[in-house]
Amino acid sequence: MRLTYHDGRERFEVTSVYEDRFIPQRAGFTWDKEFNVYFSTEALCASRMTDVADEFALERIVASGFDEPSVMDGPLCDWNVEKERFEWIGAFDENYIAKDARFRWSRSCKLWYTSEARFAAALRKFATPIALDVMSGAN
Repeated sequence: MRLTYHDGRERFEVTSVYEDRFIPQRAGFTWDKEFNVYFSTEALCASRMTDVADEFALERIVASGFDEPSVMDGPLCDWNVEKERFEWIGAFDENYIAKDARFRWSRSCKLWYTSEARFAAALRKFATPIALDVMSGAN
């Protein structure tokens, strides 16, 4: 498995064998059938895979403000500052958790999301620190 940054497509890409497919999926990467790689434009997702990153990908992660790797042991509920919404990042077999919490599916982004803090509160145990702040109204 290898994490790289592709300048032409302006995104992080992970190449892996089929058996390891859940690792990039859990980190928030999406499958690109055209190029046969997992990809993400988010440095947060890439920061979860620094152990397999090449030098150029590491430089891009650090340049984005992530000095240390972000550990991801399981699914998480994160706050997307740009889109002002909560997003569920988890493996395919964990999607029922977001669905039960009344998150909506985005076909274009291929992820579960909600802008409602009351729905996201059901996923409090999976929430990142910033998501918890937004849920409690501190943000």
